[in-house]
Amino acid sequence: MSDAWVALESGADPTERIAALRSAYDAYLTAGRVERPVRPVVADSWRRSARAHVSPSWRCTPRRPPPEVCSCRRWAATRRCW
Repeated sequence: MSDAWVALESGADPTERIAALRSAYDAYLTAGRVERPVRPVVADSWRRSARAHVSPSWRCTPRRPPPEVCSCRRWAATRRCW
């Protein structure tokens, strides 16, 4: 591909592309390697998700709590409850 941001070039068969990406994703999940035809931007996303422990089976996007909740949790973690 000439442009890393183009997911499907003109004239390409989307069904074949989907099958190839599914196969590549399975290889990534089982062996940790990224194979063709995965674009670098997609491979980087898969790696970031793996580092963040995002499960491929999740149905929704995990959300980070608001900053005030995080700071409250940090404060509570330094206190004894007993």
